[in-house]
Amino acid sequence: MTVLQPEMVTRLSILSIAAEMAARTSNGDVGGRALLDALPGSLGVTAGALDDHVKLMEQQDLVKGIFTMGGLAAVFVRPRGKDLAAQFERDRRDPVDRLLALEDDYLRWLYTRVEIEGVVPVARDFLDAKFGYLGIAYTEGEVEKATSRLHAKDLLEPGSLDMTETGRKTVEHKRSVRDLDRVATVSHVTTHITDSTNVSVGSSNVTQTATIQASWADEVTRLLEIVGQSMAALPDKVGDAIAPLVEDAREGVAAEEKSRVKRALSSIAGFLNDTAAGALGGHLATQIPQVMALL
Repeated sequence: MTVLQPEMVTRLSILSIAAEMAARTSNGDVGGRALLDALPGSLGVTAGALDDHVKLMEQQDLVKGIFTMGGLAAVFVRPRGKDLAAQFERDRRDPVDRLLALEDDYLRWLYTRVEIEGVVPVARDFLDAKFGYLGIAYTEGEVEKATSRLHAKDLLEPGSLDMTETGRKTVEHKRSVRDLDRVATVSHVTTHITDSTNVSVGSSNVTQTATIQASWADEVTRLLEIVGQSMAALPDKVGDAIAPLVEDAREGVAAEEKSRVKRALSSIAGFLNDTAAGALGGHLATQIPQVMALL
């Protein structure tokens, strides 16, 4: 599940719309006025703000802007920008990620309405507030599905939007609904011995069962795979800097050294958050805090 700052969502939304419009033209350029008119009002982007966003994306080698005295005249989307726009569209339309994000957003909204504002929550109010995932508003059907899942996870009282104690604690402890499914690497091991004599490894008199579920190591490994696969698309300077850190983090996972992994991830985030890493770096960096919270 991808988490981005609102300003980054706006910028990537502009990039995505520009890339879509450019694909329909013969020379790949998009008029500045046409791009502004194509932006949804929910983004709240003015002509001046669009100029600023395009200039920032130019610095990240995502687009080429043509400016005149009147402002932005045209935009060309570079290959790096097309790749990032395509990834952004895949991310924000992923049905699983959208539903997971909605569960968290809805639960926090319900907490605010009930525990802080002291009002009776109505699902329609949530929809009218235009909450969404990466710039695409949630639908009524998605909210209904999320409500059912929150009931099933014992976060809401049966047949109502009242929160259970588990639901309140999930919000108050700043946890995600996803965290409820995470447990230690081995939650329990049970050994049964049916004969008190001659017990040895592999003996038929001994049976052992273990419950093993996803661990912090699985999440870190998944994140490192994503970062590793993205390094080729990052500026060489950034890729060269984080490559040894990725390897260090992998070795830390293998050795089960949480502090080592945490230091490596923190350093990786620092390089990815740097302006030189561009929008892709920022996009990757936002996923690191969620994983570090498990360490």
